[in-house]
Amino acid sequence: MHLRGNSMPRKDLGVIARIFSIKIMKYYFEKEGEKEEVKIERWVWGVIYKDDTELHQFDNSGRFHQIGEIDQDQVKMACLYNFTEWQKKKDFSKMSKIIYLPFQNQREDGSKMKLIHKYRNIRPAGYDEFAFRIYMFGFTFGNKQCFYYVLPNDRIVVSPEDNIDLTLFNLEQK
Repeated sequence: MHLRGNSMPRKDLGVIARIFSIKIMKYYFEKEGEKEEVKIERWVWGVIYKDDTELHQFDNSGRFHQIGEIDQDQVKMACLYNFTEWQKKKDFSKMSKIIYLPFQNQREDGSKMKLIHKYRNIRPAGYDEFAFRIYMFGFTFGNKQCFYYVLPNDRIVVSPEDNIDLTLFNLEQK
């Protein structure tokens, strides 16, 4: 039997192409004309502005953005999402690993909502080099605040405190 061309089903070719493109994409942070390669994070942020444009921490052009680049006065929605799941589905409505924060830009008392995104690296006792990476995402709004902590196994802890003792949550890698 003689096969012409590629005998692999089209759907499999699409999957292979997606996997290949994920592995070769590199991201760069650009500051003062200098480019520095940035390692992709497992969980990343994105915002949707009032005019429906978007800004993502790691955009489609290979650029890395910092949280300070967000025009917080124009934000309609902010989210923290699992980057690997996003690469596979490309549709937030089909994702299960995502945290949404509807944004209120200003209250009557003049206070503004402020988006917070941080990383916490926790070293287990007895380890010098290994650290668990915790993703912290949340907001402050006047005297109120709310923080989501994404643990290494993708469990999510919600707290009004910005510095909780994360070692109490039995940290383990996924």
